[in-house]
Amino acid sequence: ARMKNHNPHTEDNVMIEWMLVSECLKSKQSRAENALPVFYGTVDIGGKIGKIFDHINELPKDVIPTASIAVVKSCLTKMGMTASDSIDSWSVFTVVNSMMKNLGIDLSEKNFSLSLDDETWNVLKTIKVEANRLLEEKRNLGIIGSSLDAEIKISCNSETFIRLSPCIDELKFLLIVSAVSLEVFEDSENKEISIDVFESKKDKCDRCWHHTGNLKQLLDSNLCQRCIENIEEEGEKRKFF
Repeated sequence: ARMKNHNPHTEDNVMIEWMLVSECLKSKQSRAENALPVFYGTVDIGGKIGKIFDHINELPKDVIPTASIAVVKSCLTKMGMTASDSIDSWSVFTVVNSMMKNLGIDLSEKNFSLSLDDETWNVLKTIKVEANRLLEEKRNLGIIGSSLDAEIKISCNSETFIRLSPCIDELKFLLIVSAVSLEVFEDSENKEISIDVFESKKDKCDRCWHHTGNLKQLLDSNLCQRCIENIEEEGEKRKFF
């Protein structure tokens, strides 16, 4: 919300930090090769990680953060570096766009749509193959029937966590399970991806068969909130899957 309503005459620490990072990544005077923002602390977003990125569609393309740019240019000068020729024309959208690309998220200048890059898709393909194998094992053991009877927990390093966070709310549709959770390994050096498949204990929706809990009765059926919205309102809008 702060960036969406950015005051160009007010210095913004996040804008300054991201612009400095982008300038360092582009400059031959810097040894920086890549940068990934880290989300730290507790944020109440209703259990939907993807909502962190929803405001991107509303970022202004015509607001130039002049006060923050001035600070960045001053910092670069003190470090013996020269600012890029284009920095004075960077909009709020340009600044955020430059950092999002380091997350594997490509913001289209034309329609502001979110998409996943090739590397992220490769990670998702690996997860999909392993998840299918584990789901089949659980099915053969009689632990689950349909794959929608299962939930999946994905454990990974922080870089993969950031890559997958924008689409976490929709991963259940890609993996065809009732729920997917994502967590970071305590060991920061661990490069593997761990997948745990287990039976869902939540109540099953009569319409979509997803185990979601918190069902509400509509006519003679017990339905999840998503199905109720699809029936009575405009319906869900997915971004990825």
